[in-house]
Amino acid sequence: MSYKPVGGVRSVSLHAANAVGINREGLVVELAEDRSSYVERLRVDDGVVVVEHTLTLVAHKECAAPWLEQQFIDRTIFEGVVAMITLNSGEQKSVGYSEKMLFEQPMRLKSIEIDSALSAEQIPTVKMILYSEDTTIK
Repeated sequence: MSYKPVGGVRSVSLHAANAVGINREGLVVELAEDRSSYVERLRVDDGVVVVEHTLTLVAHKECAAPWLEQQFIDRTIFEGVVAMITLNSGEQKSVGYSEKMLFEQPMRLKSIEIDSALSAEQIPTVKMILYSEDTTIK
């Protein structure tokens, strides 16, 4: 087993934000080794505490094909998703869903990029960034 730094993302499943129960099977894509991350950033805007959630997922292009389907892109833009994340540390997090707000603050697609390989030995990758803001903290 290879070493993975704490804070990186080991795996993630993405669930429709309107799903009845987030324990249902979600979309799982095999991630490229040590390339995905999850960041929480706390900020205060005019006295309101906001937590920004940024999930950056990187996968080889052939594995990431489901991310490139128009229906999935539309869902992540308009409806949003809930991400069930397993970090390299083993910690599990649910982002885009809270007991107080339920599915009202889902993660939404911020960007998606397809990188071509620089050489024949490299594999093209897809990088998807999902983002949400949580204002439920007091």
